[in-house]
Amino acid sequence: MPDGVHQSLILVILVPKHNDEKFSVLYEYKPYRKDDNFFYFDQPNIFNLARRGFIIAKVGICGTGSSQDVPIECEYTTQELDDCEHVIKQLADYSLSDGLVRMYGHCAGDPCSTYNDCDGSMICLNGKCGDVGSTVCNTPCTWIDHCCGDSCSTYDDCDGSLICVNGKCSSDSSSNGGGDGTCSPSGVLQGTHTLCNTENFSTCCKSNVNYTQYTCSPSSTSSAILTLNSFREGGDGGFGGACYGAFYPDTQRVVALSTGWFNRGSRCGKMITIHGNGKTTTAEVVDECDSVHGCDDEHAGQPPCRNNIVDGSPAVWQALGVSKNDPRYGQLSVSWNG
Repeated sequence: MPDGVHQSLILVILVPKHNDEKFSVLYEYKPYRKDDNFFYFDQPNIFNLARRGFIIAKVGICGTGSSQDVPIECEYTTQELDDCEHVIKQLADYSLSDGLVRMYGHCAGDPCSTYNDCDGSMICLNGKCGDVGSTVCNTPCTWIDHCCGDSCSTYDDCDGSLICVNGKCSSDSSSNGGGDGTCSPSGVLQGTHTLCNTENFSTCCKSNVNYTQYTCSPSSTSSAILTLNSFREGGDGGFGGACYGAFYPDTQRVVALSTGWFNRGSRCGKMITIHGNGKTTTAEVVDECDSVHGCDDEHAGQPPCRNNIVDGSPAVWQALGVSKNDPRYGQLSVSWNG
């Protein structure tokens, strides 16, 4: 790689068994070249690796000159990959506690960026996997460094329904009784392997895995998770919408609500207001995000929905100003009413 040319790497490493264990096994790495040193990665692939328990490290290096004659716009050559070896060797000097490395876990207390990084019914709370109610804010957060307790200057600095209070992101305890209300699991569904539509970061059912079921949703709608769903025919939404049996183009602002909020179809056809990313939009309720049933053709091979989901079409995400290149795309903390 030519001298002075910047290169960013994704290093995917098997998770050490102990927190102080040094990295010894390199699983995979993918280099990307950008002259402006902008780092881009394939988000779905990163999330898939995260759920398998790998560590993701982002490293920036400069050219060594050993491939000086290779044009910048060309694909990476074997020589250029060899230029990266010194970075890989440096990993022997790092452990999990070093800032260079970001670990994606999936159990309680493990670091996370979205709820897809967490196992079972856990969600990503303030950057760590946990259950609703396990933090002071009691608010799910998908925007790392903008969660409960993080520094802020304005409302827009905080994730989802959090507000900026005295320079810190915080939940608004003065509204909706200051909490999400209670909603306990109603049972478990044993997963079965079936054909699965993996569009839009969808999770597929696994055989003999127990999935939590809910017949209720939190009494407050101030702490919801906006997910991504295609309601068009052939999309990852499965069958037609539960309200009218119809399909909807990705350009139309429509949503599905978790079973409790769907309330046996009482919200069908109603327009709800969604607040997130410092913006507000409206969407029509056309479907149920089933929190009881799943792992079948009707549900596109996906497990039961969580109990606090607003499943929005791509048009909803566009209206909230969250693009496909945003790391929050697919999982965003929001509030809603209607």
